[in-house]
Amino acid sequence: MHLRTRRDSIILESMIRFSDGSVTLASHRNASVTVIRDPITMDQLRSLRRVVAELQKEHGTDRVSLAVVEPAAMAMPSDEVRAEATAIPRDLPTVLDATVLEGQGFRAAAVRAVMHGITLVTGRRSSRRTFATVEEAVESIVATGRVLLTRAQLLALVAEARSGTAPHMSSAHDQP
Repeated sequence: MHLRTRRDSIILESMIRFSDGSVTLASHRNASVTVIRDPITMDQLRSLRRVVAELQKEHGTDRVSLAVVEPAAMAMPSDEVRAEATAIPRDLPTVLDATVLEGQGFRAAAVRAVMHGITLVTGRRSSRRTFATVEEAVESIVATGRVLLTRAQLLALVAEARSGTAPHMSSAHDQP
C-alpha cells in the first residue's frame, strides 16, 4: 500500500510493507521503520523476514533499518523468537541498524543495556546502535549520511509506521 503523507510540509511517499495491528514495517527509499507495539511472535517474524528479503533485493545491504519497540512489547521472548530475531539481521544485513527501546525506568534501561552488550559481542558496534528515543536515533542516523532521507522525512516515516500500528488497523498487508 503506497501512502502519500503531508507532515510539516514534507511530502513523503512511503509504503506500508507489513502491518497486523501490532507490528508495522514502512519503507521509503533505502530506509525502513518497524514499529513493534506488543511482544513479537514467530508468525510476525516470518512475515518481517519475507519483507526484509524484498527490501534486500531492492537495495542490497545499503539499507538503513530503524526499529521502534514500544514499552508493552518489551517482554522476554522464547528461545525460538530470540533466535529468529537475531538471525534476520545476520542473514539480511544493513549498512545501519538502529533500535529504539522506548520507556522509562529500570526495565527499559536494563533492556537497553542488554541490547548494547549484544552489539558489543557481535562486533557490529559501528553499524548497530540502541537508543532511548526516536529523536535521538533519527539524529544519529541522519548524521551518518547513510540514509537517503532528511531528518523530517525519516520522522515522517516513523509517524507513518506508528499510524499503521493503531489499534483500529485490522488487515494485514503481508506480501508472501
